[in-house]
Amino acid sequence: MVGLRENEIKTLSALAKFIGDVSVERLVKKTGLSDSAVMRAVMVLQEKGLVSVTEKRWTLARLSSEGKAYAEQGLPERRLMTALKDLGGSATLSEVVEKAGLDKSLVPIMLGWVRTKKWADFESHARRLQIKGELVEGADEQLIALLKSSADVSLEDLSVELQDASKLLRGRKLVLVDEKTDRIVELTDAGRAAARKRVRAT
Repeated sequence: MVGLRENEIKTLSALAKFIGDVSVERLVKKTGLSDSAVMRAVMVLQEKGLVSVTEKRWTLARLSSEGKAYAEQGLPERRLMTALKDLGGSATLSEVVEKAGLDKSLVPIMLGWVRTKKWADFESHARRLQIKGELVEGADEQLIALLKSSADVSLEDLSVELQDASKLLRGRKLVLVDEKTDRIVELTDAGRAAARKRVRAT
């Protein structure tokens, strides 16, 4: 077998400690080598048929600055409904907005979401809100809470419901997404056999 250099041996040995495939990022941490050194080693190992390399694309979601503020305070429509509940479940719109301490410019948006979520009825003539059902936490609020506790979340790992919520929140400019590409490395049968042997550095 053609000899391997020290970094290639380190990378091969590190790979053997994982079950299945592994990202280059994890290999860098495991070997203590630089990203470029690991990539060079992986390319050599691939040329020798000892590893296979594939690319995996991720979409990472995170809260925008406005999203972070709402993660702390609650979505405007939630705050509106909390105030309405505190007022006994029925009150004029101006009373509810004042009670919630919300900016009046948000009223059209809040009313739109309150209707969409079927949380309350709005009597336009009397300008009055009436709670119509249970104020159930939606997938949008669940996702905001998740992103508040985690710096980055892969959309591919989320349920369909939360993925749909991410689209909705992106439309509201509360969630931002970043595309990420990972190189995934896996030992071939020849690579596993080589890792079991003592390979001398050349």
